[in-house]
Amino acid sequence: FFQAWSYFYLEQWPEMASLIKEALALAEKNDQIHWITHFQLQQAWLLIHTHDYQQAALLVEPIYQQYQATPFKTSAYFFSLIILIHLKTKQAEFNQAQTYIHEINTYLLADTQAIDWILKLPLYQGIDEFYLQTKQIELALAAAQQLDALAQQSQETSYIQLAKHLSTACLQALGKTTAII
Repeated sequence: FFQAWSYFYLEQWPEMASLIKEALALAEKNDQIHWITHFQLQQAWLLIHTHDYQQAALLVEPIYQQYQATPFKTSAYFFSLIILIHLKTKQAEFNQAQTYIHEINTYLLADTQAIDWILKLPLYQGIDEFYLQTKQIELALAAAQQLDALAQQSQETSYIQLAKHLSTACLQALGKTTAII
């Protein structure tokens, strides 16, 4: 599971896809539902980044529906929501993306510890990209700053660079040409 994430951040996506395929086969053979779900979510995350939105949707939507119906929300529920925010933003289905953002923010308002800090990084990335795409630049900048604060706190270098890139895009959209280094 963690090796697959390492491949993702190293942009060794074919290796990640291969590892997930092997891990899924083993999890399915052993009927390990928890791991099947998490490897499918990783696979959906990878598919979004390789622009295979249709396959990503086929994986993530049933997981989201299953976990949305449960009274206790787990990381699978929250990660499926995060994936759907990214997916619907990339598909320009902004009303649906906004609904998912509202849903996850509702949980975070009630309980700031509802999701692990590691999931907050792609969450704020997705929120920022949504606001950039919908031309809500001030909100995008706030999300980029939140992403940067979380990334700095955890020293997640991939997300530190991403936060800087997104902040720069926000400033450029606001007509400020200062790049963030």
